[in-house]
Amino acid sequence: MIPKIIHCCWFGGEPKTPLVERCLASWRKFAPDFDIREWGLDDLLAMSPPQFVADAVKARKWAFAADWLRFAALYAEGGVYFDTDVELVAPLEAYNEFVAGQCLPGGGIGMEPAVMALEKGSPVAAAMLEHYVKAVFDASQTVGERLAETLGRIGLSLAVLPPEAFCPIGLDGTMHVTDRTIGIHRCAMSWCTWRRRLARWLSWHGMRGAVDMLLEFRCLFSRCGWLARLAIAAAVFLTAASVVKGFLNGLEWVDFHWESAALLLRGENPYRWFLEGRYYDGVVVDATQVPSTIAFLLPFGLLPHGVANVLWDVCNLGFTCMFLLFMGRLFFRRGDGVSLVFWAFVVLFLCGVPWRVGMGCGQHAMFSLAFFTAAVWAMERRKHWLLVGALLSAGLFKYTMTVPLAFVFVIRRQWRALAAAVAIHFALTVVLGLWTGTDPLTLVRQSMEVGVKLNPSGGDADLAGLASWFGVADVWPWAKAGYVVFGLAIVGYSAMRFLGRSQKDPSLLLDLSVLAVLANLVCYHRCYDLVSLAFPLALCLTRSSGIRKVLLCVLVVNVFFLLRIDFAVGLGFYNPVNFTLHLLTLLCLLK
Repeated sequence: MIPKIIHCCWFGGEPKTPLVERCLASWRKFAPDFDIREWGLDDLLAMSPPQFVADAVKARKWAFAADWLRFAALYAEGGVYFDTDVELVAPLEAYNEFVAGQCLPGGGIGMEPAVMALEKGSPVAAAMLEHYVKAVFDASQTVGERLAETLGRIGLSLAVLPPEAFCPIGLDGTMHVTDRTIGIHRCAMSWCTWRRRLARWLSWHGMRGAVDMLLEFRCLFSRCGWLARLAIAAAVFLTAASVVKGFLNGLEWVDFHWESAALLLRGENPYRWFLEGRYYDGVVVDATQVPSTIAFLLPFGLLPHGVANVLWDVCNLGFTCMFLLFMGRLFFRRGDGVSLVFWAFVVLFLCGVPWRVGMGCGQHAMFSLAFFTAAVWAMERRKHWLLVGALLSAGLFKYTMTVPLAFVFVIRRQWRALAAAVAIHFALTVVLGLWTGTDPLTLVRQSMEVGVKLNPSGGDADLAGLASWFGVADVWPWAKAGYVVFGLAIVGYSAMRFLGRSQKDPSLLLDLSVLAVLANLVCYHRCYDLVSLAFPLALCLTRSSGIRKVLLCVLVVNVFFLLRIDFAVGLGFYNPVNFTLHLLTLLCLLK
């Protein structure tokens, strides 16, 4: 029999917060026949608590003192215990012993003793009181973990209510109230450090995956020896230095087509301005992107040039985090969280020259990769095709990089998503053509002319760039030959995978890796576009055996050593080496 008593604790002598007062009022409203027994610090000290509680009081960690007192009160009198941040929303009834249940980060349901009902003299309360007699004060272990561990060790059981009963707030902060919800644990977390409060805030604002990654990294660091910790610290330092350097370079000079967006907002044709050799606000108009992609930058065109540069630099950091987060979810997941190999991937990616140079130049590679990877994630999670198409349309911003990658949607027969992405770009082109008073096809053609004039010698790994390095005067016949050869390779590979893939295909990362390398060989790419090699890098890190080890060495040599040396001293022969390394990478992938 559960006595009709509600126990709660309030220590420290501070006034109750509005949340606590609201919760107490809800108890009086929905449990009018229950007596409310509030335990204070004097009551606690009069009960001769164990050393665990004395240490918690000395540290002013009142919630941990309440961990012991709830079991002492329930053992002595029985009844229901509530944390003071539990708000009732329905009538309270307690006939048998129970503890509230909550969703755990790794899946499953855990015990949440913020709400608990026990009979007087309950063996559960007795076992916990005995546990605290021997326990050493440790603020890192919660009362729910202690309860589950103790009951499991001695073989006792306690009914665990479904989370919707008292803990309907999920790990991401969303509310899942049903007709079976009795109360809501508001999770004030007064006992937490600022770090845990920050982690909860991030989790409740769509960044649960990032919190899981950071927590796993912390656990990894705590388990390592001093040599491993030193290596991890060095990797963290180098990564932070690379991020800071890239960000600071971006503050000095950013080229992200701000002037093109500003001109489009004024109803002007930015491509005509470039072809006529005109400047806008002292900035050369190098509009090399097609009009439908510049449309994504229109909000930046409303801002002054300096402010827009800083904001784009900050946004590039956000796009980087977005890309890494979706890569972790797609390719580095384990049953209990993100794979530890993911952190090696993060270090290699952020310390590489392409990412840092892309940040410094303000290029659009991270914007495109972030939204493209989000589209792939949405496709794999079977999200609505309109959402996939919208994300993909943004991902096609740097079309020379992501149009070849988009063949992965062809391989997986995502026709509606592809059609939605194409329709968005078609509509944007038509609207901008009407807005600027220019035929839409002329806008697209002029954007291509600007690209040819600005980049006559091709990129770092394609045939046009290779021909330019060998001194060929007119590289475009070579470029056209390269586009035909490797374009056919992209189409041929996609057709082969389209026709031969099974219903459950595990080769998504392989497809992206092959298409990324082919994209570098087909289209104009500079060094910052080598960030697309993140896909084969992820592949060889997650499958580092046999030929994959050779591939990893090729990628690391290319992106980390040769490219860095070429920037520092000028190798003079980097283009043919880069082209050769791309071919070797392609052979390793297809082996």
